[in-house]
Amino acid sequence: MTDQIKLTDGVHLQVETTKQFTTTQISINFATPKLNADLAGRFLTSNFLETVSKKYPSQQKFAQILNQLYGASFSVEVSNIGGVHNFCVNLEIVDPKLLNSSEDLLTEAFKFLQTVMFEPLGDDITGFDPTIFMRQKEIALDEIEGLNEDREYQIVRTTIEDSFVDHKLGLAAYGNQALVQNVTEMSAWATYQKLLQTDQIDIVVVGGVTADQIKQLIQKYLPFNARKVSLPVKQTPVFVEPQIKEIYEPVQQAQIVLSWKLSLDWSERFTGYVLNSLLGGTGISRLFLNVREQAGLAYTVYSDFNFYTDLMFVVAGVKVDQVESAQSMILGEVKRLKKELITDTELQQVKQLMLNEYRLGQDQIRTRTERGLSQAITHKRLTSDEWQAQIEQVTKEDIQRAALRLNLQIQMILRRKEG
Repeated sequence: MTDQIKLTDGVHLQVETTKQFTTTQISINFATPKLNADLAGRFLTSNFLETVSKKYPSQQKFAQILNQLYGASFSVEVSNIGGVHNFCVNLEIVDPKLLNSSEDLLTEAFKFLQTVMFEPLGDDITGFDPTIFMRQKEIALDEIEGLNEDREYQIVRTTIEDSFVDHKLGLAAYGNQALVQNVTEMSAWATYQKLLQTDQIDIVVVGGVTADQIKQLIQKYLPFNARKVSLPVKQTPVFVEPQIKEIYEPVQQAQIVLSWKLSLDWSERFTGYVLNSLLGGTGISRLFLNVREQAGLAYTVYSDFNFYTDLMFVVAGVKVDQVESAQSMILGEVKRLKKELITDTELQQVKQLMLNEYRLGQDQIRTRTERGLSQAITHKRLTSDEWQAQIEQVTKEDIQRAALRLNLQIQMILRRKEG
């Protein structure tokens, strides 16, 4: 059973009461328009909050309190959904009913969240604790530097950003290295205070709890004020003119990244998901079976589709002397989807795989919570049966109509630099 409760303007609660899991998941998501957000400040704040607080000012003390909560799992993460940037606080605790204890673990969990979120280690004068903040910032920059050395990751990110006239729409949830470098303990503190006061808040709880229980605990320990937010989840971005870019570096493996504009409305989004799965989103996709397995032209090849930004792309890692052959075959598979109807058998196989993956996700409490948050942010709520029915309703004619709307935007090739 799922209850949806408006706590106040801009603050909503969703509680799914179920005995399926041995844990209870609590996720509190703060959402704001991405194009106006301090991405890097929100990212570094997420790292800081999951490490220390005023009451638990060291990583050791922070770990100790989680152990006292019977090994609770805690994280703070940032992510994108279309034109929205999310800052999500997650706490997973063992189902209190399974404990042989009189301790009210659920109440203790909310006390912990109150401390971490409302009593961070810092103040309005100096911002976050400078020593710990700078250490966290250095760690983050080291991790980003590692990503910069990942050629596939970098060329994919560059292609996504370069596909849009407004590059910020294509930025990763952490921003980029330069943005992170410019964040200070004071600017991040100000960003966090703004987040608490102005972001849309969606709280999703899944487990053996009731809506009344959770509502009372939130009102007591997490009394968020009202706010008015308009979230531009579904974007209609302006794309750049089609272009071909080549990069030469001393690499052993070439990379191909191709991006397409694919504009679909809400009623067509499941067609886009199935099209992506058919093209390169699954292990039985055309790109995987034909380009990689049959022709042997790629070490890796896959596609992805972001309905919220109208962007589909294909990534392939290929031998340095097979770039043209692989690129031609990838483009040929897209053309074939436009010209020919897929077979009933192929469509059913892909649908079945998608449905199986969805059902497996429903058996994982974190995935179930994330899906609940996504629906809360987008205001597009579907039951499990409704979601599966949407997949089943996609026809091969729908697939062809969507494929015909694929407009090639960026062709990005990473080639080996000789000498």
